[in-house]
Amino acid sequence: MFIHLGDVPSWIAAFGTLFAFIVAFKQINTERDIRKRNEIRDELANRSRQASKIAPWITSEINNKTTVAIRNGSDEPVYKAIVSVGTFQGAGPNPQLLNRDLNYRRFIPIVPPGTWYVDLGFIDRGMFFHPGLEIAFSDTLGFAWVRDVFGNLSELQSNQFEYYDVHPPYGWTAVRSEP
Repeated sequence: MFIHLGDVPSWIAAFGTLFAFIVAFKQINTERDIRKRNEIRDELANRSRQASKIAPWITSEINNKTTVAIRNGSDEPVYKAIVSVGTFQGAGPNPQLLNRDLNYRRFIPIVPPGTWYVDLGFIDRGMFFHPGLEIAFSDTLGFAWVRDVFGNLSELQSNQFEYYDVHPPYGWTAVRSEP
């Protein structure tokens, strides 16, 4: 008994069809992966839309008083902000270990849109310490964020009070419009 396996052109056509199917399947998977990455990137950008517009900086250090500016470049307020002194370099405070030291930290109930000011105590500079500021807050959607002394923005897995391990009562301080 003889089985006819076809001719060479039929085999070439079959392998060509199989190859085209594999290439198409790979292309579909690649495009799906790109679309998923873009969706995740867009979701993160949308989620951090307001948080990316919040930043603090030191404006002056005069007479044992450090004045801090907080810029809320969004159109909506942020809530329960915690501004903490951190360090760019040298032996300085770690914001996560400050607990309730109000010389190096302020609790601000609301930061409206615009640039606002608040005072900290004297920041001692020793051991090549150069201060920077960290701010943790909740956006209008209720997500908690922290911007570290280097400007990096991260979403917190818990709220800002748990992140710093601080407990009530908090010494709330209002912001002011003039330095």
